[in-house]
Amino acid sequence: MPEGVRIAVQDREAAAGGDALSWTFIYTLPSECPAPAEDVIGPLSSGAITVTDAQPSSVRRQARPECIFIRAAHGRAAFRAWYGRGAHHRHAMGRCVDRRSND
Repeated sequence: MPEGVRIAVQDREAAAGGDALSWTFIYTLPSECPAPAEDVIGPLSSGAITVTDAQPSSVRRQARPECIFIRAAHGRAAFRAWYGRGAHHRHAMGRCVDRRSND
């Protein structure tokens, strides 16, 4: 399973085929950041590209024990009332983990 992705963006003229976006999956993360490639001009300051980095799965793994503690501290009924959804306040644990991992 890939641990990351390397994204490359090339700003090219329309006559040369327009901008290009490519990516490569990384299966082993480097211990240090590599030096920038020679063709890097500078940081992207304008344009229509938006890059969003997903949270590592470790954030969700850390959020679950927090939610279990909250449920134990306040009781199952209060936990479901706060985090649950619908008439029966279902899926409270999943919603708690989602909220905690997004904080």
